[in-house]
Amino acid sequence: MLVSLFTPWVTWWFLATGCTNSGLGVVFTADTGPVTVGCPWEGEWELAVVECSSFPYNDKWDATYDSAEMVIEADGANGCNVEFTWSAATCAEEEAWVITPTIPEFTEDEDPKEWDYDGKATVSYEGITDCAPAECEFEQSEMTFNSSPCDEGDRKLSEQIEIDTSIDDQLTIDGLLDDPGRHDCVLGLRTTWTRK
Repeated sequence: MLVSLFTPWVTWWFLATGCTNSGLGVVFTADTGPVTVGCPWEGEWELAVVECSSFPYNDKWDATYDSAEMVIEADGANGCNVEFTWSAATCAEEEAWVITPTIPEFTEDEDPKEWDYDGKATVSYEGITDCAPAECEFEQSEMTFNSSPCDEGDRKLSEQIEIDTSIDDQLTIDGLLDDPGRHDCVLGLRTTWTRK
C-alpha cells in the first residue's frame, strides 16, 4: 500500500525535474543552463582610428569630430549598456546604446560547449540624450553627408556589428556608427578603440 501511495509522487517528480532542462525555447548546455557570453567589452574606450572599409579615413573624420568615447557596462547575463559621447568645437552629443551579442540557435546535434563567440552583435542606438549647446550641429568641412541639428531622442536605429578583441586593450569594430547621418563612407566604417 505504501508503494502505491508514493508512485504518483515519484512519477511527478521525474517529470517536473526532467522538464526544467528540456531546452524548450532556450539554448542549454548539458550542465550550465543557457549559453551566455555576458558583456566582454566592459570598460572606458576612446576612438583611435577610423577607416572606410580598410582605407584611411581619419583625416576626414578628424576634420569633423575632435573626440569620441564609450563607457561600456554589463546589462544582465547577455548584453551591454553604452554611454557614447563625441564632441567638436561646435557641438557635443551624448547617446545611449545597447550592444547584444549574437548567439546562434543550436540544433540537437550541436554541442554549445564547443562554440566560440565570434564577436557578432547588434547595436541598438537608443537615441541622443544630451546636446551641448542645445540644437548644436557638427560642421562637415571634409565629409559631404547632410547633417541635422542635435535633437534629444533622435538617432534611433539598430545595426549589425562585429567586434574584434584579439589585441589586448583594443576593440576593432566593423559597422559601428555606420549610418549615413554620421559620415559619407559608403564602404562601411571600421573603428578602432583603445582602453582609457
